[in-house]
Amino acid sequence: MKRYCIALELIAFAIHPGDTQSTTTICLDVKSACLYLTSQRNFSFETATRQGVHDVGVIKDDDIFYSKAPEKSGFHGESRLIRFLFIREYPAIHLAKTGTFFYLLPGQKVSQKIKSNARTWFKDHIKAQPLAMGSSQGTCEGCAQCLDEFNIAHGKVGNPPKQWFDPLTMSGYQGTTPLAKGEGHHAIFVAYRSIICGHQEEEEDETGKMENT
Repeated sequence: MKRYCIALELIAFAIHPGDTQSTTTICLDVKSACLYLTSQRNFSFETATRQGVHDVGVIKDDDIFYSKAPEKSGFHGESRLIRFLFIREYPAIHLAKTGTFFYLLPGQKVSQKIKSNARTWFKDHIKAQPLAMGSSQGTCEGCAQCLDEFNIAHGKVGNPPKQWFDPLTMSGYQGTTPLAKGEGHHAIFVAYRSIICGHQEEEEDETGKMENT
């Protein structure tokens, strides 16, 4: 899969409509025969036509965030794509591992054990998938470590990022300072939202609970 990464970086650079303050990142999902595009600037990539890039799936903020204030700075394209893959895959993973459907009741809090299991199960699942990523500005050290954790191919490793957030927990660092988000920012809540009807009528609080509004 690593042989695709340079080509993905070149494509990402070629279609990136912004400046160096943001990046465009591409994930090649061989199993689905699809390229996923995403950008910190939340571009729709209208100019990336089917003729230019075959079967382009654009990942936007609404696909990966529950909050109305999505993270931008430090939440790189690679993390956006991994978060999307988790949201897409986790309900089926949960069913396969537990024999039960993945759901949360209003007001129910998700335990740390559930979140830890979710990461472990997702990691085991995604490692078997043929995936590769490339970014218009290359792969930073933080993203490279995360991609290695999930066995996703990437290009040459660049410099350490000034700020970086984990794709599932949204916790991270700025320089040497740890940065922690509220429990409710975990990707598991977005995965829950993606499989229920009427999710527009629900909101999430900072304690990691789901509440009806």
